[in-house]
Amino acid sequence: MLKGASGLYYGFVPPSGVINMTTKRPGAPVAELTLRGDEHGTAVASVDLGRRFGTRFGARVNLAAGRIRTGVENVEGERYLAAGAFDWDATDRLSLRADVELIAKDIAEPAAIALLPAVNGVVVLPEIPDPSRNLAGGWQRYDANADNILLRVDYRFSPAWATSLEVGRARTFRERVFSQFENYDLGTGEGTLRLFLNPGQEFVNENVRSEISGVFTIGPVRHELTVGATRNERYQSGRGSQIVRVEQNLYRPRSVAERTITATIPLNPSEITDAGVYVFDRIRWGETLQLIAGLRWSDYESVARVTRYTAEDTSPTVSVIYRPIPNVSLYATYLKALEEGGTAPANTLNAFEVLPPAVSDQQEVGAKAELFERLTASLAYFEITRPSAIRNTENRFVLDGEVDYSGVEFFASGELTPAVSVVASALWLEASQERAADPRLIGKRPENTPEWTGSLFGEWRPAPVQGLGLSAGLFYVGERAVNPLNQAFVEGYTTALLGARYTRELGGRDVTFQANVENATDEAYWNTAGNNLLGVGQPRTVKFEVRAAL
Repeated sequence: MLKGASGLYYGFVPPSGVINMTTKRPGAPVAELTLRGDEHGTAVASVDLGRRFGTRFGARVNLAAGRIRTGVENVEGERYLAAGAFDWDATDRLSLRADVELIAKDIAEPAAIALLPAVNGVVVLPEIPDPSRNLAGGWQRYDANADNILLRVDYRFSPAWATSLEVGRARTFRERVFSQFENYDLGTGEGTLRLFLNPGQEFVNENVRSEISGVFTIGPVRHELTVGATRNERYQSGRGSQIVRVEQNLYRPRSVAERTITATIPLNPSEITDAGVYVFDRIRWGETLQLIAGLRWSDYESVARVTRYTAEDTSPTVSVIYRPIPNVSLYATYLKALEEGGTAPANTLNAFEVLPPAVSDQQEVGAKAELFERLTASLAYFEITRPSAIRNTENRFVLDGEVDYSGVEFFASGELTPAVSVVASALWLEASQERAADPRLIGKRPENTPEWTGSLFGEWRPAPVQGLGLSAGLFYVGERAVNPLNQAFVEGYTTALLGARYTRELGGRDVTFQANVENATDEAYWNTAGNNLLGVGQPRTVKFEVRAAL
């Protein structure tokens, strides 16, 4: 997860940051086989192969294939992956990289449960159903494939200065049939299953990035400067759905006969162009004080069949880091950024409409420390103001004012002793709608937003049994509003994880056996509550893995 200056570098992203997933690169020789499975019948095999060829060329290939079973009725499928990373150091100064990915996944999709209409301002929620139950048919599938390619050239002018150029393209194609159960009677369970039959949808993302970076010193001050420019073009077909309604029962699900698309569903394509120029400088005064300052100019345009949005803005980012002692850092950050307003879900009247961009602001102060030489901890207070996108009473997905967030976040990870490792987190979040076209929303909590979340995970490696690790974890999510008007709340829940890992040498090769029990107490809970829908958490699942060097 990249936070803080991610908007400066990547452009239109939310204040929370972005997940930066990178391809495994060639380095030391690796040849590893992994087999994964679970009690429900999942079986996936993967192989990781990589090595350098001489001093100039390296390659790493990852392959995976298998079947997926979730423990939910009629939910099963397959997944496939082929990924390659190739490095060529053409000279001591010039290097080239190529990343290629082919991904495919085809799996049935369980039905969500829609909220009942409010009565006297209150939404009555159903009992949490058996998490293994599915109101949808096994033919209601999410079938998608994607191909991604990224090419990069790096050239180093000197030991202190370098430039790079990246060109990438990602394409995803999917066909989807999903459903929601609605208008049901809580006494009998009888209701309507509304099916959304989506024919082929295509998403294309093309990106170019060029930057130059260098290090220089002026007097006692060291500068680490980066200047860059990006252009990102995104296209989505925006094809809608054919809707079919069938009778179903919440408590005694019936088999749902397969339906096919019988109507011509027009395209509603949209194109987004996000161009930007950025500069940021990490300025160091010795080992105790740093200033990170950046600025990004963005030019944004979104064009759809009936809408067009444009925006230009300059977004600053400033961070100050002070180290009073070597193992403690105090920091303060301010950033302003443009972020996309979102895309209307398929079950709204303006399905797939891209909303206009809006401005978000974030301030954060905190401390990070290295404790006992093996444990790292951080504590931060933050305030965020960002636009809010909601489903309104007309079933349209719209931007409707601003939401203020403030909170305290704690995180710690590392080793308490040579035999005990721990990861702990806690978040207190105060969130409320501060501006809205609908005055009833003022002061309300955003849907699906808990006030408290936390986790505690630990591993014990008993010295008498070399290679053995025993682990356990607890994960808590507090109560959440089911809609923007806060007409009901789903209860908080805690899930437990138990695990064991054992590594030993077999036939001269290291082999690791691992087993985990997820949701060990078989807790029944609503794992999501938003977009007028409720989702049920996964049942208890025993997973296992065997990893061996080849």
